[in-house]
Amino acid sequence: MAIVSVVVAITVVISTMVSEEIVKYISQWLIENMVKPVGQLLIEKLVKPIGQWLGYLFHYSSNIENMKEQVKKLRDVRERVPLPHSVDAATRNVEEIETDFN
Repeated sequence: MAIVSVVVAITVVISTMVSEEIVKYISQWLIENMVKPVGQLLIEKLVKPIGQWLGYLFHYSSNIENMKEQVKKLRDVRERVPLPHSVDAATRNVEEIETDFN
């Protein structure tokens, strides 16, 4: 009878150790194959766009100021750019033509 109880105890210990390893393996597999991809998808589809939107929101006034500055620069260049007939006339009159724009 004592041998049977020892065998049963050993079997219980072995089955507990094996079941712990199986549970560890299954949980690791679930994390690698289910949780990580879902987390990456959430970051890619939710967190990044929300962060970009918040960036636009927080930098709105500086973005508008930058845009106004670019418009002013473009207007200045447009005023300096000679029209094709002006280039011909300037060439005939041996005038210097600005070349800082392309």
